[in-house]
Amino acid sequence: MRHRSDLEKWLGRYDLAIDKIQDVDLRCCYMQQRPNNPFDSILREHEGSVDSHLLNSPHYELAQICMDQGIAKAKEVFHLTKYYRMGKMLGKSGFPGKIDDLIKSLSRGYLSHKHKWAYIVILNESFARSRYNRDVPNLGPEIWSGHHRGGILLAMEKYIVPVVVAKDMKPGRCKSAGKIHNLCVEINQ
Repeated sequence: MRHRSDLEKWLGRYDLAIDKIQDVDLRCCYMQQRPNNPFDSILREHEGSVDSHLLNSPHYELAQICMDQGIAKAKEVFHLTKYYRMGKMLGKSGFPGKIDDLIKSLSRGYLSHKHKWAYIVILNESFARSRYNRDVPNLGPEIWSGHHRGGILLAMEKYIVPVVVAKDMKPGRCKSAGKIHNLCVEINQ
């Protein structure tokens, strides 16, 4: 995104608004809560607890392999990754084609050139909790948009970056645009 108005318009589709822009340590950020299709089986630690930190995400794991061993090796071992398992849960099976371009772009700088307003967007309260009143862990800051960029920046050891902190303009409404709605809306049994 090139302009603030582009980001504001996009967030407005989801009834979110820019609250502020601040530096955040990505190591403290969490993946988005998805009560209707959680990634718990992918994010489960040895002790049985679920770790939703971005540092435990499929996005970071794949970015780390790409950065350390190259894209060719990442493609070779892709079927062993959390990202592959996540893709299968989402009905996808291929290597994410955008990862190489994102790595190249971010190596030239986060928020540079035509991406000046392509901020990672976070919420301080889980969207599933604020918008849908779902009983999910309130892990924050929660990444709303930018999981791939965040994972790549972490793999590049760029931990503290400016992000947009968004606010929910329709808390409790139980409705949102896009695929997030079906991941959060309470399903009547």
